Amino acid sequence: VCLLATSQLLGPASASDKRPRVPDLVRLGVLLGAVAVGFALVNVQVSHAFQASGPIELGGKGLWQGMVRSLAWAAYGIAILAVGTWRDHRVIRMVGFVVVLAAAAKVFLVDLWSLSGFVRVGSIAGLGVTLLIAAFVFERLVLRRADANQSNPE
Repeated sequence: VCLLATSQLLGPASASDKRPRVPDLVRLGVLLGAVAVGFALVNVQVSHAFQASGPIELGGKGLWQGMVRSLAWAAYGIAILAVGTWRDHRVIRMVGFVVVLAAAAKVFLVDLWSLSGFVRVGSIAGLGVTLLIAAFVFERLVLRRADANQSNPE
């Protein structure tokens, strides 16, 4: 929350503002730092939910923990994508989409191979449908909006 507030405070200054101008790259770095800290917090919370006592182990060994972690990554990515759409910030939308793709890659490369039989087939079909929906949403929200901004400069 503090990193998000800092990125807002480092925002573009108005003509009447006495603050010094901070480069946009610094503001973007702070904003991406906030996203990274949130991602780490999601991972710690999933590990904490599956561990009874002792120091938190981020690796996790159970099938359910891996699947819940993948769902948490996807939900976090969708939340970032929604915030990027709401704030009309293209970089944040792209970061959200990358997190969703990381969750999908984790499901495909790690979680899926611990399943067997028809459960694996159903999971592959569900993953395919999910990626098609994500591609459709990405095309609608990110690419078309970028094309509209380029064709109608204000």
